[in-house]
Amino acid sequence: MDVDRPGRHLLHVEFERAESGSQLASGSFEVSGENRERPVDVPSVDLGVANAVAGQATTVEVVVGERADLQPWLGMAGHLVLRDRAGGFFGHVHEMGPMTTGRPDETVAGLGPRLRFTFTFSAPGRYLGWVQYQRDFTVTTVPLTIDVRGANESPIRTSGRTRSSPRRTWCCTWAWRCAG
Repeated sequence: MDVDRPGRHLLHVEFERAESGSQLASGSFEVSGENRERPVDVPSVDLGVANAVAGQATTVEVVVGERADLQPWLGMAGHLVLRDRAGGFFGHVHEMGPMTTGRPDETVAGLGPRLRFTFTFSAPGRYLGWVQYQRDFTVTTVPLTIDVRGANESPIRTSGRTRSSPRRTWCCTWAWRCAG
């Protein structure tokens, strides 16, 4: 893992074991030294989140272009990871399209460009998220923010275009710098 800036970083790693389920390991680490953050060009995406309410299923829709040219990555058209601002909560869901049967052929481009994820947020607040998809054998990670309201609060609509720096991620290792 190449960490490009100093500070405290959180780390979540998911392990999938053949015929024995998954395991999530979490931790944090400190990095010192110079800030080596580099600007990276990432495609703009259209984000739509209708009425995110804690305790209710929410659909997060991300449009990542105009053509169905995404390749499966780790067997799915897309992955969405979410965490709360404090970093104590971590969630990972897959795009809602049909799962491939058997071993997916990740060389075939024919998925997307509309990726839909369903997730139930446990509590109101601001969640940081990352969507990952593969195009032309390159995995792209696009960060996003979702505001979730309580059941008795006024509706919030999160939509629009987002353009921000992607973070390259290997396997299912997720790391980010803590704010503050």
